[in-house]
Amino acid sequence: MAIAGVSNLSLVDYDGYLTYTIFFSGCNFLCPFCHNSIIVTSVIKEDEMSFETIVKDLKTRVNKIDAVCFSGGEPTLEPRLKEFIKQVKELGFLIKLDTNGTRPEVVKDLLDDHLLDYIAMDIKSSLDDKYNLAIGKTFDLTPIKKTINLLKNSSIDFEFRTTLVNELHDEKTLIHMIEYLKPFPKLVFQHFEDRGRNIKNGLHSFPYDEVKKIIDRYPNLNIETRGYDSSESR
Repeated sequence: MAIAGVSNLSLVDYDGYLTYTIFFSGCNFLCPFCHNSIIVTSVIKEDEMSFETIVKDLKTRVNKIDAVCFSGGEPTLEPRLKEFIKQVKELGFLIKLDTNGTRPEVVKDLLDDHLLDYIAMDIKSSLDDKYNLAIGKTFDLTPIKKTINLLKNSSIDFEFRTTLVNELHDEKTLIHMIEYLKPFPKLVFQHFEDRGRNIKNGLHSFPYDEVKKIIDRYPNLNIETRGYDSSESR
């Protein structure tokens, strides 16, 4: 694992907060729709960006930004993640973790030590055979289910989120997901955009009107859309 890069200021990675995002290279999934394919599939030299350099940069941003997001790739694969988070937490920042949920033991350890303020867990598809299609490989879903239950039984603020792809999702899939995941504080259906650097080409976004029909079936659940054009979302 290595740090692939940072975003010095994000207004979208942690709702309501000015956020500094750290991206870790490497992932145990090969999601065909992934827009961070370079981070996922490329080998980043360990010395390209040191965490010490990032900490120095963050010290200059105390009282200027609110939070630091650890993202990827899959940050829980980084052996030094807890050490890194501790250093950032000591500077007074809120900590957000983006994860695919494949390492529940890492998430639990961080939660037990009160090092996280928010978690966004990517749910790729319905928790059945379709999951493997969405992640581009065969994978035992047991740890993912463990992380889902861990979050639902914790006191931390979190969201589940799914990038919707027309070739991978349909009404039945989304309803299965909602029924499996509820109750939850927030479920976000994200708009897929082909940016020309996805792992697989030729994929398309899931129509907003179809998403809206499904959301309308669950008026008592907090289900949002993200990334859809404002004219579609009205």
